[in-house]
Amino acid sequence: MKALFIVVLATAALTVPGSAQSLPERGTETTVVMRNDSVVGMVSLNKDQRMRLAEIERRYETRYDQVVANDTLDEAVIRYRLDTLSERRWKEIRQVMTPMQFEQWQRLAQPDHRTGDTP
Repeated sequence: MKALFIVVLATAALTVPGSAQSLPERGTETTVVMRNDSVVGMVSLNKDQRMRLAEIERRYETRYDQVVANDTLDEAVIRYRLDTLSERRWKEIRQVMTPMQFEQWQRLAQPDHRTGDTP
């Protein structure tokens, strides 16, 4: 199964609690990007972007879980549905980020061909 990419608020892991609430709407803050429970890099996002991305991640995590939990589907159908969900998720993420942010995030999201890691 493809790994999920999770955008984690940097404030939760790297700064004093409560600092995100004081961040102006247009101000940016470094946000941690994770893959397979490992930090793979950082992207600067504003508060609105972080909130929208967190919501996208929650929705798609639930959808991925529903597909995998359906034991009546064969492997090919599961793979197709997961791939379709991943494509939709990437499109939504692209709409939230600027082109430069998305390009940076996309580079971080690419599989590490040296280790065989896949997204």
